[in-house]
Amino acid sequence: TVSQRQAQWNATGDIITFGKVQLPMPSVCSLIHNEYVLARQLLAKDLMFGVESRVTSNSALLWDDMELSVPYKSWTHVLRNQDIFRDADIQLSYHVLSDVKLRKRFGPVAMLGEDRGDTAQMELQHEIYEQKVQMFLKHLAVVVHLSAGQPLREPELLSIMWQNSPNERRHIWIQYGKVMIRTFYHKGQQHSGTSKENVRFLPSPVGNLVLDFIAYVQPFRQFLLHQRHPTALLSSHLWSYADGKQ
Repeated sequence: TVSQRQAQWNATGDIITFGKVQLPMPSVCSLIHNEYVLARQLLAKDLMFGVESRVTSNSALLWDDMELSVPYKSWTHVLRNQDIFRDADIQLSYHVLSDVKLRKRFGPVAMLGEDRGDTAQMELQHEIYEQKVQMFLKHLAVVVHLSAGQPLREPELLSIMWQNSPNERRHIWIQYGKVMIRTFYHKGQQHSGTSKENVRFLPSPVGNLVLDFIAYVQPFRQFLLHQRHPTALLSSHLWSYADGKQ
């Protein structure tokens, strides 16, 4: 069926109108840029504590293995990437434990002894860090949604997994030197019982932002989560809280 309310372009193709809303294309470009800048600043300063200036991802130098199906693995575990991302999973935790101020905020209580500071304050710092992660993910979601061509539908976007789960393969891959999002949802799936492959390639700056988050921040979130819940694992879904909620 064709909806009675349709989005329409103006004669010059630079303004789209839907109902009473007009959206100039330059405004979309400005939105994407601003959200990217905010996400990058949050990642560098608040989530990676300045380590980002020394270790940054470059999708053009990385490889992937489309056959890798081991649960809780991603492109960071591909053998050909090991030299580039050696110790990436402990990069931030090592940095934190090497810095007195950061250690008092995030270090394991059992390891710090008399230097551990106030436990309640430390737990508060963990919560603040997770809040900043969520702020980063909100900015990142806008950039990913709008910068890779035709936007994914909501179920596709929100279902993106950054690592394999026990029952499903991840949706973030590296192909042709770019970060690729590969989902398998379409609007007729519930009726036909089959899905179609939807593929989007992220612009390099956006893709590298995603890679940095996966390679460095996600292991550190697991490090913090382990202090509170020793057997808990981060969700494989990209847009989720540390406790697994989406």
